[in-house]
Amino acid sequence: MSAMLDARNDEGIRMDYTIGMRAPRSFTAGEQLARERPNPCGYRDRPVEKGDPSRVAEDMPKEIQERLSRLNLRSIDSEDLRDLVGELMLEGYVSQRAATKFSLYHLDHPGKLDLTQWIDAARADIKKGTFHGYPVALQGQEAGIDAAEGILKLVDYLNGRLVDVHA
Repeated sequence: MSAMLDARNDEGIRMDYTIGMRAPRSFTAGEQLARERPNPCGYRDRPVEKGDPSRVAEDMPKEIQERLSRLNLRSIDSEDLRDLVGELMLEGYVSQRAATKFSLYHLDHPGKLDLTQWIDAARADIKKGTFHGYPVALQGQEAGIDAAEGILKLVDYLNGRLVDVHA
């Protein structure tokens, strides 16, 4: 969705502005995710977070796919992960909660991490009640897990390590 605005500056010169917003189509995974978790940039029809990697890859720009396929998520710097998830949020593939989760994680845990181990530890924290009484933190943890799993599966799919079950 986009809109054109016609405005004039102080000197009376006409200035055109285009304002756009991404919105997923009805009955898509993006629409479902938008109901559950906010993203001020809007969602794609096929988000990475809670998404099917083969479907996500169908519409994802080649530049992003190439960048993802070069990643080693078993040894990624937390700053690089923060930047990646932030970019994916801006592109409409993950929620703001997931991006915030990895931004905060980077502040407390600079350096390398294995994303598969992070997912296991994050699930264990939920199971043992670490976030009991902190619903916003729990929502961020769940969004981070969903985004991390989606990114892992997508990278594996792009590198031929995950079979397309829809083929």
